[in-house]
This record gives sequence, C-alpha cells and structure tokens, in this order.
Amino acid sequence: MWLHKKKIDKKLEAVFSAQDMIFEKCEYGQKLQVLSKSEKTLYITQTVEMEVSNGGFLQLFSNYRGIFANELVEAFLDIKAFSAAEICKKVNCLIAGCCGAENPFIDYELWEHIDKKTEECLEKYDSECAEISEDPLELNYDFIISNNLLN
Repeated sequence: MWLHKKKIDKKLEAVFSAQDMIFEKCEYGQKLQVLSKSEKTLYITQTVEMEVSNGGFLQLFSNYRGIFANELVEAFLDIKAFSAAEICKKVNCLIAGCCGAENPFIDYELWEHIDKKTEECLEKYDSECAEISEDPLELNYDFIISNNLLN
C-alpha cells in the first residue's frame, strides 16, 4: 500500500514541478506566446482543472475571459482526457450559441449578464467534470514524461 502512495506522491510532485516552471515561464498566463505547444497544453489543462474544481466553468471564463477557450478541446485531447475534451466542446458550443457575440469568450460584459439557463447548464457541466473517471494526475504525468517537460 505504501508503495502505491509513494508512486502517487512522485507523480504529483512531477506534475506540480512542471506546472510551476511553466506558470513562471509565461508569467502566470500573461505571456502564453513564450510557451511551446506542449507547455501551453499543460498550462491550459492545469488552469482549467484548478478553476473548474474551485468555482466551475463560470469562474474559468470570468477570470480568464476565455483567452484559450478555443484551445480547450485540443489540449484535453492532447493529454488523452477524452471525457474532459467532450465536456469542453459542449461548454464552448453553449457559450457561442447563447451569446451571439463574435467572440463571446473575451466579451467581459457577457459574464456580468449571463442568463440563468446558461448558468445552470454550466453548473451541469461542472458536475459532469467532477464525475469523470479519467485520472488527471495520471494523464498529466504521462503527458509531462512523454514531452520531456521536467527539464
């Protein structure tokens, strides 16, 4: 049993180490253009996981104004988080369909006036995320190792 915990601790340490390095490199999202594709993938998946776990998709899009919303699906597919990618696809369709804005993800005013039905749908997708059977630690760890992101 303790060997299993030790393995988890090692993977957790690796994920957080890579995450910290990448977040510092891009100045916590201020300079995403300096990241490689694999670094940006990890930045996106970790940010989404933290924000959605803490306050849901509404918090994610409110805090980040959807700056990488159009890259969510691809990022989760890259780490082989297929269920998460499918949920992000639904979220993107919901937001794009309800707003009528050319780029609703960066329309800050939108988030102050989001309708109750859309908010309820986002909460439903938050719940779906909580029920995903994919292990984000394993998927992120495997992605980090296969892309040499610990250097």
